Amino acid sequence: MRFPKFRVGKTASGTSSTMATAYRGSLVKSYEKSRKNNPKWAFEEDTLRTVMNAIDPSEKRIVADIPVGTNRFYQFLDDDPEIKIVHCIDNSVDMLIESMMRTSSKFFYSRCDMIDEGTPIVSDTVISYRFLNLFDFNTIEKILANLCHSSRRNLIMTIRLSESHEESGSVFQNKIHIHSRARFDEALAANDFEPVWEKGYADEKPGEYFTLHARRNGH
Repeated sequence: MRFPKFRVGKTASGTSSTMATAYRGSLVKSYEKSRKNNPKWAFEEDTLRTVMNAIDPSEKRIVADIPVGTNRFYQFLDDDPEIKIVHCIDNSVDMLIESMMRTSSKFFYSRCDMIDEGTPIVSDTVISYRFLNLFDFNTIEKILANLCHSSRRNLIMTIRLSESHEESGSVFQNKIHIHSRARFDEALAANDFEPVWEKGYADEKPGEYFTLHARRNGH
Protein backbone atom coordinates (compact mmCIF):
# COMPACT_ATOMS: atom_id res chain seq x y z
CA MET A 1 0.00 0.00 0.00
CA ARG A 2 1.34 3.46 -0.92
CA PHE A 3 0.64 6.07 1.75
CA PRO A 4 0.20 9.80 1.13
CA LYS A 5 3.00 12.00 2.37
CA PHE A 6 3.28 11.84 6.17
CA ARG A 7 3.97 15.37 7.35
CA VAL A 8 5.28 15.71 10.90
CA GLY A 9 5.13 18.93 12.89
CA LYS A 10 6.80 19.76 16.22
CA THR A 11 6.81 22.59 18.69
CA ALA A 12 9.78 24.92 18.87
CA SER A 13 11.37 22.70 21.50
CA GLY A 14 10.86 19.59 19.39
CA THR A 15 8.44 18.06 21.87
CA SER A 16 4.75 18.29 22.59
CA SER A 17 3.12 19.27 25.87
CA THR A 18 0.26 16.86 25.14
CA MET A 19 2.53 13.88 24.49
CA ALA A 20 1.44 12.33 27.76
CA THR A 21 -2.17 12.19 26.53
CA ALA A 22 -1.35 10.68 23.11
CA TYR A 23 -2.41 7.06 22.57
CA ARG A 24 0.40 4.60 21.91
CA GLY A 25 1.08 0.95 21.29
CA SER A 26 -1.53 -1.58 22.36
CA LEU A 27 -4.02 1.18 23.29
CA VAL A 28 -4.08 2.18 19.64
CA LYS A 29 -4.64 -1.37 18.43
CA SER A 30 -7.53 -1.93 20.83
CA TYR A 31 -9.06 1.56 20.68
CA GLU A 32 -11.76 1.02 18.07
CA LYS A 33 -12.43 -2.63 18.85
CA SER A 34 -13.20 -1.81 22.49
CA ARG A 35 -15.61 1.02 21.62
CA LYS A 36 -17.44 0.42 18.35
CA ASN A 37 -20.11 -1.85 19.86
CA ASN A 38 -21.11 0.86 22.33
CA PRO A 39 -24.40 2.57 21.30
CA LYS A 40 -22.71 5.94 21.78
CA TRP A 41 -20.34 5.06 18.93
CA ALA A 42 -23.32 4.66 16.57
CA PHE A 43 -24.84 7.91 17.92
CA GLU A 44 -21.63 9.78 17.05
CA GLU A 45 -21.53 8.40 13.54
CA ASP A 46 -25.23 9.07 12.91
CA THR A 47 -25.04 12.67 14.13
CA LEU A 48 -21.91 13.34 12.07
CA ARG A 49 -23.73 12.16 8.95
CA THR A 50 -26.74 14.33 9.82
CA VAL A 51 -24.63 17.47 10.12
CA MET A 52 -22.33 16.79 7.18
CA ASN A 53 -25.25 16.01 4.87
CA ALA A 54 -26.90 19.30 5.84
CA ILE A 55 -23.81 21.43 5.20
CA ASP A 56 -23.65 23.26 1.88
CA PRO A 57 -21.24 21.48 -0.50
CA SER A 58 -19.14 24.64 -0.80
CA GLU A 59 -18.47 24.45 2.95
CA LYS A 60 -17.01 20.95 3.01
CA ARG A 61 -14.58 20.82 0.12
CA ILE A 62 -11.74 20.69 2.64
CA VAL A 63 -12.36 18.81 5.90
CA ALA A 64 -10.09 18.22 8.90
CA ASP A 65 -10.51 15.43 11.46
CA ILE A 66 -8.80 16.49 14.71
CA PRO A 67 -7.75 14.18 16.32
CA VAL A 68 -8.18 11.60 13.58
CA GLY A 69 -7.60 8.61 15.89
CA THR A 70 -8.09 5.39 13.91
CA ASN A 71 -9.67 7.30 10.99
CA ARG A 72 -13.05 5.83 11.89
CA PHE A 73 -14.92 8.24 9.57
CA TYR A 74 -12.77 7.35 6.56
CA GLN A 75 -15.41 5.55 4.51
CA PHE A 76 -18.07 8.20 5.00
CA LEU A 77 -15.69 11.05 4.15
CA ASP A 78 -14.15 9.20 1.22
CA ASP A 79 -17.57 8.38 -0.27
CA ASP A 80 -18.73 12.03 -0.25
CA PRO A 81 -17.92 13.43 -3.72
CA GLU A 82 -18.17 17.01 -2.45
CA ILE A 83 -15.21 16.47 -0.10
CA LYS A 84 -11.99 16.91 -2.06
CA ILE A 85 -9.36 16.94 0.71
CA VAL A 86 -9.34 15.43 4.21
CA HIS A 87 -6.62 16.49 6.66
CA CYS A 88 -6.06 13.82 9.32
CA ILE A 89 -4.37 15.41 12.33
CA ASP A 90 -3.28 13.76 15.56
CA ASN A 91 -0.59 14.12 18.21
CA SER A 92 0.01 10.37 18.38
CA VAL A 93 2.39 8.90 15.82
CA ASP A 94 0.96 5.44 16.49
CA MET A 95 -2.58 6.68 15.86
CA LEU A 96 -1.49 8.33 12.61
CA ILE A 97 0.15 5.12 11.43
CA GLU A 98 -3.03 3.20 12.32
CA SER A 99 -5.22 5.79 10.58
CA MET A 100 -3.16 5.49 7.40
CA MET A 101 -4.32 1.91 7.01
CA ARG A 102 -7.54 3.47 5.70
CA THR A 103 -6.61 5.94 3.03
CA SER A 104 -7.12 7.32 -0.45
CA SER A 105 -5.55 10.05 -2.54
CA LYS A 106 -7.59 12.80 -0.85
CA PHE A 107 -6.34 12.01 2.67
CA PHE A 108 -3.30 13.80 4.13
CA TYR A 109 -1.69 13.20 7.52
CA SER A 110 -0.06 15.57 10.00
CA ARG A 111 1.17 15.39 13.56
CA CYS A 112 0.22 18.41 15.64
CA ASP A 113 -0.19 19.59 19.23
CA MET A 114 -3.60 21.29 19.31
CA ILE A 115 -3.03 22.83 22.75
CA ASP A 116 0.15 24.87 22.52
CA GLU A 117 0.76 24.90 18.78
CA GLY A 118 -2.39 24.48 16.72
CA THR A 119 -2.22 23.67 13.03
CA PRO A 120 -1.42 26.00 10.12
CA ILE A 121 -3.88 24.00 8.02
CA VAL A 122 -7.20 25.79 7.49
CA SER A 123 -10.24 23.77 6.39
CA ASP A 124 -13.86 24.54 5.56
CA THR A 125 -15.15 22.15 8.23
CA VAL A 126 -13.38 20.70 11.26
CA ILE A 127 -14.51 17.50 13.02
CA SER A 128 -13.37 16.97 16.61
CA TYR A 129 -14.81 13.90 18.33
CA ARG A 130 -13.91 12.38 21.73
CA PHE A 131 -11.32 15.06 22.46
CA LEU A 132 -12.55 18.07 24.39
CA ASN A 133 -13.59 16.26 27.57
CA LEU A 134 -10.09 14.91 28.09
CA PHE A 135 -8.90 18.24 29.49
CA ASP A 136 -9.65 20.85 32.13
CA PHE A 137 -11.39 24.03 31.02
CA ASN A 138 -8.28 26.22 30.86
CA THR A 139 -6.86 23.76 28.36
CA ILE A 140 -10.19 23.55 26.54
CA GLU A 141 -10.06 27.29 25.89
CA LYS A 142 -6.69 26.88 24.15
CA ILE A 143 -7.89 23.91 22.10
CA LEU A 144 -11.11 25.65 21.06
CA ALA A 145 -9.18 28.71 19.95
CA ASN A 146 -6.95 26.53 17.78
CA LEU A 147 -9.84 24.48 16.39
CA CYS A 148 -11.80 27.63 15.52
CA HIS A 149 -8.73 29.21 13.95
CA SER A 150 -8.37 26.16 11.71
CA SER A 151 -11.99 26.30 10.43
CA ARG A 152 -13.40 28.77 7.92
CA ARG A 153 -17.02 27.78 8.51
CA ASN A 154 -18.01 24.76 10.60
CA LEU A 155 -16.90 22.96 13.74
CA ILE A 156 -18.54 19.62 14.58
CA MET A 157 -17.61 18.21 17.97
CA THR A 158 -18.66 15.98 20.81
CA ILE A 159 -18.56 17.21 24.39
CA ARG A 160 -20.10 16.42 27.77
CA LEU A 161 -21.65 19.54 29.30
CA SER A 162 -23.55 20.49 32.43
CA GLU A 163 -25.98 23.33 33.06
CA SER A 164 -24.13 23.88 36.32
CA HIS A 165 -21.58 26.70 36.33
CA GLU A 166 -19.19 24.51 38.26
CA GLU A 167 -16.39 22.68 36.46
CA SER A 168 -15.61 19.11 37.46
CA GLY A 169 -12.31 17.37 37.75
CA SER A 170 -11.97 14.07 35.93
CA VAL A 171 -15.02 12.07 36.96
CA PHE A 172 -14.79 8.77 35.13
CA GLN A 173 -12.20 6.01 35.00
CA ASN A 174 -10.97 7.32 31.64
CA LYS A 175 -10.39 10.80 33.12
CA ILE A 176 -13.31 12.53 31.38
CA HIS A 177 -14.12 16.08 32.51
CA ILE A 178 -17.53 17.74 32.51
CA HIS A 179 -17.69 21.39 31.46
CA SER A 180 -20.12 24.21 32.14
CA ARG A 181 -22.44 24.83 29.20
CA ALA A 182 -22.41 28.58 29.77
CA ARG A 183 -18.62 28.79 29.87
CA PHE A 184 -18.30 26.58 26.81
CA ASP A 185 -20.68 28.77 24.78
CA GLU A 186 -18.75 31.84 25.94
CA ALA A 187 -15.49 30.30 24.75
CA LEU A 188 -17.03 29.58 21.34
CA ALA A 189 -18.35 33.14 21.10
CA ALA A 190 -14.91 34.52 21.97
CA ASN A 191 -13.64 32.79 18.84
CA ASP A 192 -16.51 34.09 16.66
CA PHE A 193 -18.43 30.78 16.59
CA GLU A 194 -21.92 29.96 17.82
CA PRO A 195 -23.84 26.68 18.23
CA VAL A 196 -26.48 26.15 15.54
CA TRP A 197 -27.45 22.49 16.08
CA GLU A 198 -27.02 19.86 18.76
CA LYS A 199 -28.24 16.45 19.76
CA GLY A 200 -27.83 14.85 23.17
CA TYR A 201 -27.10 11.25 24.03
CA ALA A 202 -28.96 9.94 27.07
CA ASP A 203 -26.95 7.94 29.56
CA GLU A 204 -26.66 7.65 33.32
CA LYS A 205 -23.41 9.59 33.62
CA PRO A 206 -23.23 13.16 34.97
CA GLY A 207 -23.94 16.00 32.56
CA GLU A 208 -25.12 15.38 29.01
CA TYR A 209 -23.10 14.16 26.05
CA PHE A 210 -23.68 16.14 22.86
CA THR A 211 -22.79 16.23 19.23
CA LEU A 212 -22.66 19.96 18.61
CA HIS A 213 -22.42 21.89 15.33
CA ALA A 214 -21.07 25.45 15.58
CA ARG A 215 -20.67 27.94 12.73
CA ARG A 216 -18.48 30.98 12.31
CA ASN A 217 -20.55 34.13 12.81
CA GLY A 218 -21.58 35.88 9.62
CA HIS A 219 -21.64 32.71 7.51
